[in-house]
Amino acid sequence: MRFREELRSDGVRPLIKHHIFAPYDHAHNVRIDDDLYNQRSICETVNSVIKHSYDSAVRARA
Repeated sequence: MRFREELRSDGVRPLIKHHIFAPYDHAHNVRIDDDLYNQRSICETVNSVIKHSYDSAVRARA
């Protein structure tokens, strides 16, 4: 939590959407910038493709 608080004090906002358990979770998700969230999604896709392409080279050895 301390690390998250430090990031928030520096103006860093999370890009991971909340699970919808309560009405205020909808409000949290509305505040997330859709353009930035889309960029995060693209980065996750690129990481997945690299992992599948270079399977043994990017896995942990232990």
